[in-house]
Order: sequence, then structure tokens, then C-alpha cells
Amino acid sequence: CQANFIVPEPTASDNCAVTVLRYRHRQVDESGNHIPGAEWSSWSTNPSIILDAGFHKIQWQAKDAANNQRKCAFLVRIQDQMQPTPVCLDATVTFNSEPEILLNINQVWDEVASIDNCGEVYFVGMSQNKVTCDQLGTIKPITVTVEDASGNTAECNSNVTVSGLPCDFSAPADGVNCAGGNQAAYDPDADTYTITSEGCYDPNYYSTTDALGYIGTTLCGDGEVIAQVTQVVGNGWAGITMREGSSSSDKMLQLMIDGVSMSRRELRQSSGGTAFAHQFPTQGKNWLRLTRSGNTFGAYHSADGTNWHAVLITNIPMTNCIEIGMITANSSPSGSMTATFENFEVITLSSLQAPNIQGVDIASSPQPTLEVYPNPAKSEAWIQFNQLTDLSEKLTGREMTVEVYNNMGQLVYEVPNEALEAQRIRLDVASWLPGMYLVQIKADGQPVISKKLIVSD
Repeated sequence: CQANFIVPEPTASDNCAVTVLRYRHRQVDESGNHIPGAEWSSWSTNPSIILDAGFHKIQWQAKDAANNQRKCAFLVRIQDQMQPTPVCLDATVTFNSEPEILLNINQVWDEVASIDNCGEVYFVGMSQNKVTCDQLGTIKPITVTVEDASGNTAECNSNVTVSGLPCDFSAPADGVNCAGGNQAAYDPDADTYTITSEGCYDPNYYSTTDALGYIGTTLCGDGEVIAQVTQVVGNGWAGITMREGSSSSDKMLQLMIDGVSMSRRELRQSSGGTAFAHQFPTQGKNWLRLTRSGNTFGAYHSADGTNWHAVLITNIPMTNCIEIGMITANSSPSGSMTATFENFEVITLSSLQAPNIQGVDIASSPQPTLEVYPNPAKSEAWIQFNQLTDLSEKLTGREMTVEVYNNMGQLVYEVPNEALEAQRIRLDVASWLPGMYLVQIKADGQPVISKKLIVSD
């Protein structure tokens, strides 16, 4: 931070001739006042000198042969006009439930690598100091401004890649009761989610706790969650869940597939209670759907995301706001598994809408009504319905059943097809365990019609 300065020579005269003409210099403040520690240089006659940036006093001295002398002085300012050279850094920010992430200076600017001819480089500001979750999948250019000690400024550009999970989604490192075993990713271009879980394993089939890889969000009120499991690599299960919270022992309903041939549903109806699981053939149905209407929860699966088949309708008392999302569960305590999810969707509903089957005009189809009495019942109960014969004719060749499930979603009774024409069917419940049961009419192309039956002591 220096400059070569040619010292202008003054005009000197004397009646007996000038014998000495020389100069010296020292650094001063902008008013020409002495700066402590800044001493005069030696006298010199060399017109070329090297001066540091700042203010300098040049003092000339003229002498004659009689040693008479006279001095004059002037100020010189050596000014740094060279810009500093900043070095920016590209960065990646990863969202995991945050609405916004503040950018740190050191993420976008390399202070050590930035240089200036006169010394240090100082950070002035950046064009944007944060990124938001709605910028996911973009690369945000950030302009960084720096300056040197002389006030010269310069800019460089940082490209910040915005990655991670969509707004309001999170994937805890521990998943659900899976210490350090949960890794999650989202591809905004393909709209796909990936969970890799390791050690998310619970050997107890009817466990009071869960161990899951998890990506999820919050649902308040009635609604549903849909996802297609497109790939399962490794030994384990992948699917969707509705949980009362993030604790491993919370009430929940979840539906999963192993990516090969089997599906699995699980539910826990009380916090800290036993989870009841049931496995059944997948039959190509890798689209999964869970619904909530009040405390009534439904599980469905589909081969195409349009034609849905009920897996379970059950009652689980949960708080208004619950956790929903995608899950994985390892089938062994060692090794890892990776699952890919597509077409993930959360729908908020004012009331649960039963899945419809494409190709049937529901509006023009007669809707069966269902009555169950007496209710509660002790030894016997009657199922009565109307318009079922007309509906049967309307849906000729399509499956239609009347089924009864216990409160764990297990099928306990199915009305024979030949009995459907009677419009009134007797149930012998004397040997049934006391509790709540769900009577359902299922007809392809129609909403599921349900009625609760209480069997008392």
C-alpha cells in the first residue's frame, strides 16, 4: 500500500549562490499535525521516494555558503484507490421444519482468501441475509460487499442452494425412537421423498413402543394423507402414519408395505398400550391412504391411486392436532433400508370423505341405509337395510359385502351373499366379547356405510 512519489523541486536563489538544496519528509494527519512516533526522514536530494498511503509533510531546505538557510513545506496525500479482491463461497442450506434460515457471513464469504493491497478486507453487507422454505429447490444468488481501510468497495457473488424438506415438514435425526438412525431427503424436481433408516427395529410384534424412520408434518382437525411407495430397498417396511405425537408409545394408525408382496396395518388405541398388527397380501396396491373424521380413522390401499379398497375402519380417540407422514421400519436390528415415496398429499377435510371408485356414477346410484338394533345388544342384534337389492342390480358383477369388525379392526363376521336379499339379518352376539363393533356395507363404487354396534355384558 505504497506509491512512488516524485518530489517537486522548489525554486531557490541567493545573492551569493545556493550551496545546499535538500528535503526530508514525515507522516502527519490530514491537518499537517505531527503524529506521535512518525519521525522525520533523513535529508535527501533524490527526487523519487516511496510513501505509504496517508498524509505526508515534505520540507525543503536551502543554504548558502555562509550557512544561511531558509525552509518551506507542503502536504502530500497518498491515496489508495485500488479495490479489494473479495472471495465468495457457494453454500447449501438444508431445511428441516424451519420457516427460514439466517445466512452466516462465513457461509458466503471467505475472509481469509479475500485480499487488499493495503491490508485487511472488511465485510460490509450482503444482498439477502436469509432464505425461506418456500424457496426450496432454487439456487439463490447472494451479492457480498466488502471494503478496505481506505473505503474502496468491491463485490462478489455466492450461490446458495436451498435444499431439505418442504415448509412445515420435519425429519428428526432420531426418527421415532430410533437413535441417530433416520435420514430423510426430498427432491423438489421429482417431488419424491426418501427415508433411509438404520436400527429402527422393534422385535416385539405387539409392542408398546415404535421404532421408525419418519418424515412428517402436523394435521389439525379432519383430513387425510396419501402416498405411493414406489421403492423399498433392504429388509423392512415403508408406509404412512397418523400419530397423536412424536413419542414412541403414542396412539397411532399406520399402513405399510414391504415392497415385495405383503402389507401391514398397525394401530394403538391408548397411549402406552399394545400395538395390534395384521399382515395381508399387497396384491400390487402400493398407494396408501389414511383418513380421519373426528375419532374415526380409516386405512385404504390402491393399485392406481383412484380405486381404493378399505383395509380398516376403527375408532381411536386422539387430540385435535396430530402428526402425520411417511415412515420406515427395519425388519432386523442391523443393516439399513431405504424407501422412496411419490404423490404424497395432505388433504384437510371438514369431514371424512370415503374413497370413491372411478367409473361408477354415485349420484345416480341408490344409497343403502343401515340400521342396527337393539343397540347396545346382549344376545342378539338385527341388521336392517333398504335399497340394497336395487344397488345390487345397479352394480351387477361388482363386489358387495356386509361385514362386522371388532375394535381392533379384525373381521369377526361376514354376511353370506345369499342373505343380502333378506334386507334384515340376525346376528347372534351372545358369545361375542363386550365392546364396540363396526358394521359396514361395502359396495364397489359407493362410499362405505358404517354403523357402530355396542355389545354389552
